[in-house]
Amino acid sequence: MASWSEFVAQAPEIAARGSVLLTSGTKQNPGGKSWYGIGFMATVRPDGTPHLSPVCPIVTQGRMFVAAVPPKRDNLEQNGSYVLHAFLGGDDAEFQIAGHAIAVDFDPYIEAVKKAVEGTGMLSDPDSKERIFELDVERAFDAVWVDVGQPGTYAERRSWRP
Repeated sequence: MASWSEFVAQAPEIAARGSVLLTSGTKQNPGGKSWYGIGFMATVRPDGTPHLSPVCPIVTQGRMFVAAVPPKRDNLEQNGSYVLHAFLGGDDAEFQIAGHAIAVDFDPYIEAVKKAVEGTGMLSDPDSKERIFELDVERAFDAVWVDVGQPGTYAERRSWRP
């Protein structure tokens, strides 16, 4: 498993595509010290079925976090497995990471996450039962489609594991 910064160091081109795709639709600079984005996260329900919903991954302190409310929070607390997929980009560019989410109880990380999303309304409802999780990255992949819409369209894919 790797932190976000370890992933960036080991697979900078894949991480760069992911940062851009995750932040499309936001006013964030993925090259900044802290940023947040939008993607879809799949988790595993207690009965073993998948649960898919949008999330806002938050990068700060060299780590990637998400804030989750029930039922996603409960899924991550019970199992921890996740897959995060960004919205498609130009030429149907794709980015996906997968790994294990770990509940964060370390106050400096919690405060850094809150500061990274200050003014957005995220993490502002004390009654929401949100919990912050760090996303360890166990594998990643990206792809871009060549000659989209033409005969012979194909994907150029890359993958990474620590």
